[in-house]
Amino acid sequence: MQEIDFYLPAGKIWYNYQSKTIEPVTGRWVERELTDSQQGLFILGGTTIALLNHTDCLALLACFFNPVHLEVYLDADGNSSG
Repeated sequence: MQEIDFYLPAGKIWYNYQSKTIEPVTGRWVERELTDSQQGLFILGGTTIALLNHTDCLALLACFFNPVHLEVYLDADGNSSG
C-alpha cells in the first residue's frame, strides 16, 4: 500500500483513470491509500486519450503500426475536446 495526497480543482469533472469512474472529491486535499497496482492518476473531463494497443509486443517499435483505441472522458455538458 502507498499513501498519496492529491487535490482536484472544484468545478470540473475528474475521472479516476484506473476505475474509469468519476472522482467525487474535488476542491480540497485528499489523503488516500492505494495498492501498488493503482496509481493516483486522474483525467479531466473533456479529454480524449489515444492509446496504442501493445499487449502482444515486447518493444514499442514492434507495435508502432498497431491500431490505437480512444478513451473519451466527457465533461459536465457531455462534450469532449478531442
